[in-house]
Amino acid sequence: MEDSSLVVDTKARITRLWDQAAAAYDQGWSHGLRTAAERRAWSALLARLLPSEPPLRVLDVGCGTGFLALLLAEAGHRVVGVDLSEPMLAVARREAAARGLRLELATADAEDPPPALGRFDAVVSRHLLWTLPHPDRAIRVWRERVTAGGRVLAVDGLWRAPARLVPRLATGAERIARRVLGKDAAPRGYDPEVAERLPLRDLAGPQPVRDLFVEAGLVEVGVEWLDALDRVERSAMPLRERLRRDGHRRYLVRGRRSG
Repeated sequence: MEDSSLVVDTKARITRLWDQAAAAYDQGWSHGLRTAAERRAWSALLARLLPSEPPLRVLDVGCGTGFLALLLAEAGHRVVGVDLSEPMLAVARREAAARGLRLELATADAEDPPPALGRFDAVVSRHLLWTLPHPDRAIRVWRERVTAGGRVLAVDGLWRAPARLVPRLATGAERIARRVLGKDAAPRGYDPEVAERLPLRDLAGPQPVRDLFVEAGLVEVGVEWLDALDRVERSAMPLRERLRRDGHRRYLVRGRRSG
């Protein structure tokens, strides 16, 4: 049996990292929406996966600053977002108010959203699975939180550092610039002790995530590469950012609760 104190320590350290990143998180490339083209690409993807007629009740787990939750609310869905980081949720609340959108946001663990929130037509996540100590448990719980026929959708990526020399030099130059300028718009990463507790942190492909969806009892499980979306985002990036992300690739895993 897993040491409960270790679980608490891991979650606390993960939460502190995202607390510290919250204020500047959306300024980072591939974090917030930087261009109108990115907004159109993400909105089109969500409209295909979750049609807005009729409006759905959607749970955004690990919603952070509300990237998916806000887009889904704009499409007319009734959205609940949960995250362990209260500073992240504060950003989402401010953005929802600025756009005149209604969101229900709660401080809660994405691995175990409170049953009191009720059932949903869909559970969605973005860039979350790699940060979870227990992704297998999380996906089982998400399946339980959707109604019969409900969908579970996870967008994540292959973030393994590229081995080629040019991207490595670009990454090194960026680190030097951050130290000199004192700027850090995003988390630098988990310390090794926490990182080794994250089983999906350094995948070479999406198959392990697909397997977890199947093991959780979801049906019609499929994987979709999001290369077109990646191209849209990278087209607006400066060269240094494109080089740093060389080798990164995002994917979608989807499944449905039978019934």
